[in-house]
Amino acid sequence: MVKQVVLFLEGKRDVVVQQLRREMELAAERQEFERAAGLRDQIRAVEDVREHQKIAAAEGEVMDVVAFAASGDQAYVQVFFVRNGNLIGREYFIVEGVQDETPSQIMTGFVLQFYGSAPDIPPLIVMQHPVFDPVAVG
Repeated sequence: MVKQVVLFLEGKRDVVVQQLRREMELAAERQEFERAAGLRDQIRAVEDVREHQKIAAAEGEVMDVVAFAASGDQAYVQVFFVRNGNLIGREYFIVEGVQDETPSQIMTGFVLQFYGSAPDIPPLIVMQHPVFDPVAVG
C-alpha cells in the first residue's frame, strides 16, 4: 500500500490503477466481493484525482496536495507544491506516534503543524482526508 501511495504521489497513477485492477480481479476470483468493491472505489478515486489534475493544470491553479501512508507507529507524509499548474517541488515527512490515530487525526495534526509555521499558504490545499477544524488551517 505504501508503494502505491508513493507511486500515486509521484504522478504514476496509471501504474497504480493497473495494480489495483489486478488486485480487484484477484479478489473477485476469490469471491472476496467486499475487498473487490473497495478496490473498485480506490480506482475511481485515483481516476477522479487524475481528472482534477488535468483541470488544475489547464487553469494554471496554485495548490498544495497532501497525502500519507501509515503503517504501525509511523506515517509517511508527502506534500506536493503546484504553482500555475506545474509541479514545482515536493517534500516528505515521517510522523511518528500515529498508531492510535484515525486518518483524519493524522492529517489534522500534520496540516496544523506544517501550515502553522508556513510563510506562504496557497489558496487551495487538496488533502487525502478531511481535517477536524478547517477554519484553523485557513
